[in-house]
Amino acid sequence: MEKGARKSFLASPNLDGARLDKTIHNQFPDWGRQAVKALIENRQVRVNGRLVWLASWKVKAGDKIEVSNPPDSKPRSHHVFDPEWLVADEGDLLVVNKPAGLRAQETLAGGVDNLLRLAQNAFGDDIRLFHRSGSGYFRTMPSDPSRTGERLSGSGIQKPVGGKGVCSPDFGSRTT
Repeated sequence: MEKGARKSFLASPNLDGARLDKTIHNQFPDWGRQAVKALIENRQVRVNGRLVWLASWKVKAGDKIEVSNPPDSKPRSHHVFDPEWLVADEGDLLVVNKPAGLRAQETLAGGVDNLLRLAQNAFGDDIRLFHRSGSGYFRTMPSDPSRTGERLSGSGIQKPVGGKGVCSPDFGSRTT
């Protein structure tokens, strides 16, 4: 959003007594929780014309909440594997450029989209993660996964210098 922009709304009755940060995040779910917290801490929020800098401030139904300099919306989470992420498909080996912000695999808490699940939905449940950065997946587990580096060296996928490239520092970009 542009500097100096303002957003305002009236607190809904179902959030009567809720914290200010929860109320703002409920109204603008595309703003990250950290962005909402920063707005409040940086004194960019007014409640009924009064400057408020406490995230725990209790909001009453009908309070007018004004936000100065609202943040850009956070990127939407990914729900489908994007073929643009595929750097190489070497039969039983996939090399993937994991998008920033997308988890490589499911967390203990679960419930969050992750690259492994999206790849399994796109390519089948036999996909297995072999590299924690989320850049390498096997369609079928090879007899000796430790030899993956040797396989990649002959596949046209090169390790980038200084960790720069399309993929993680361990794989890099495809050369043709």
